[in-house]
Amino acid sequence: PNLREIQGDLRIEQNGDLSSLYMPKLEAISGSLSIRDNKALTYFDFPSLNTIGGTFYLQANPDLENFDCPYLQTIGKDLLVQENTNLYYLSGLSGANIGRDLIVSLNDNLMDLPAGSIGRDAIVKYNENIDGASGLGIAMGGSFFFEP
Repeated sequence: PNLREIQGDLRIEQNGDLSSLYMPKLEAISGSLSIRDNKALTYFDFPSLNTIGGTFYLQANPDLENFDCPYLQTIGKDLLVQENTNLYYLSGLSGANIGRDLIVSLNDNLMDLPAGSIGRDAIVKYNENIDGASGLGIAMGGSFFFEP
């Protein structure tokens, strides 16, 4: 609970019984953050996290409903949000600046996109409830690709 910084990657993957995660003092991850394939995960909270130096992978967490990273300002590389069936909102990422690409796909119930800036492209595909770029309050350095 007192961990403030990780030099390298943090991987939270394939934990079948993990239902929630709370890391109250974590402020920085120099590498990537991977939250993948956690079948029972419904919520996670990183209330002090402000920097991810690499890529943020949020993938294949079918029961994930919500998360909160209220102070996250920088994702150094990409943000990938894929196959999170019960996730409705990305408001837990509001204001995060993404260094490269935003890739959002196969999130059946997702209704919004994060606000912030994107260094290169935004690719939004196969999310049934997202209607184009509505609500996308961002600055973007590249192109926006959308396919419902």
